[in-house]
Amino acid sequence: MKNFGFVKMSRKFMTSEMWEENRVFSKAEAWIDLLFMAAHDETTNIVAGFEVPLRRGELVASDSYLMRRWRWSRNKVRLFLKTLELQERIDCLDHETANQAGRIVFILNYDHYQQEGFTGGSRV
Repeated sequence: MKNFGFVKMSRKFMTSEMWEENRVFSKAEAWIDLLFMAAHDETTNIVAGFEVPLRRGELVASDSYLMRRWRWSRNKVRLFLKTLELQERIDCLDHETANQAGRIVFILNYDHYQQEGFTGGSRV
């Protein structure tokens, strides 16, 4: 089996029984979760009472939100995000409401991987 190409999945998968079962996420599941949470169009999210504008490929999440969602420690969340930054998979951006709403995470190459009809490539 060749190790390249892509699989498109509906965002509805995030609300399925399999995704919402009570368990600790693996690093692979946490990465997939970030991809699912990223905005697919420009939007504004309301987080902790603050409007946070997001561009395509961005999401906003606090450490505490990701800790609850993935059932990880704060240190593990921070280390994972730092590792993804070093691997050039994400950039974490400051936002004026970052302390209240969380950090903005930008998925690098989001457009490349999420464009309509794209099926080629080899980067994960």
